Amino acid sequence: MANLKFFTLILFVPLFFVLDRSFADSSLKIGVILPLSGQAASFGRSTQNGVSMAVSDKIKEGNKLEVIFEDDAMKSSNTLAAYSKLTMINKVDAVICFASNTCNSVNRLAEKDGIPLIAIASDKTISKDKSYVFNLWVTPEVQNDALYGLLSAKGLNRVAVVTTIHEGSMAVKDDLLSRYKDKFNFVFEYDYSPEHRDFKSEMPKLISAKPDALILILMPGQSGIFARRLREYKSEVPIFSYEIMEDESELKVSNGALTGAIIATADNGNSEFLNNYKLKFPNSSMVASCNGYDAISLLSLGFRQGKSSRQASQILRELKDYNGACGTFSATGDNRFNLPAVLKVARGDGFHLIN
Repeated sequence: MANLKFFTLILFVPLFFVLDRSFADSSLKIGVILPLSGQAASFGRSTQNGVSMAVSDKIKEGNKLEVIFEDDAMKSSNTLAAYSKLTMINKVDAVICFASNTCNSVNRLAEKDGIPLIAIASDKTISKDKSYVFNLWVTPEVQNDALYGLLSAKGLNRVAVVTTIHEGSMAVKDDLLSRYKDKFNFVFEYDYSPEHRDFKSEMPKLISAKPDALILILMPGQSGIFARRLREYKSEVPIFSYEIMEDESELKVSNGALTGAIIATADNGNSEFLNNYKLKFPNSSMVASCNGYDAISLLSLGFRQGKSSRQASQILRELKDYNGACGTFSATGDNRFNLPAVLKVARGDGFHLIN
């Protein structure tokens, strides 16, 4: 762990009211663990941007916040080290993490420690049967419903599914295969390791299955390569995916092979948030930016209204009609939230909302 990089940003502002909490002083200290390096760094940076915007807005409201960023490069061992530092040395009151594999490495610790944890991640097992752990991402069920509606309208029934062996990807795949087994004819399935980059050996089998739709659930660094290999085999099967593909580096690597691909992803946020974000971070990715913003806002709300971490968590669990950066949403009863999904199409200059 000697080469683990830590990035710290601490923001202090005067507090004009006292937070009635049984375990801390008047400041709220939040640790934020993100992939600020590695293949998913663009997602980490956009989430960090959203967090920073929320902190600035809380400053204007008179809150006192201390936010500490840690880089885990989306590697679970790094996440564990970062969590230990944040809880044992920095003594944070709450933690935000990103991605299913990394959040699954610390969710049980947060539950044991009684520290509210907000996971910007897909895998519902992260927060299942927990009191302090929450998922703040559009659920696989909502995303798959959006994709099903589109594929059904296009008359696409013979579906191939290619997945990375990763908690988030598998959560999306498992929901897709279990709930739509009677609606789609799944003609090809294959799971790759996160390190795989060749994709040649299984390509003939995929093409011979003659799918009329291909759903890619691959991790960052894989989708662009896979699509390029697919087109090299002269296959024109249309490609569908999720937010995990929403990275302009994937488009560049694909050499045009991802043009026209459609993804089901989280909404980037309400118009006010979108406009402010674009002003502050022009030409930056927006993936999970509103989630970062709302994670800070929800924790601030919980601790402002609650007297302990347990009460703060209860407030989040009972949330109704919250008007956040990601839109208006409520708690679903299983420590998740009913965030909306949207469809986007890949073009040469990025991903564009389908109206």
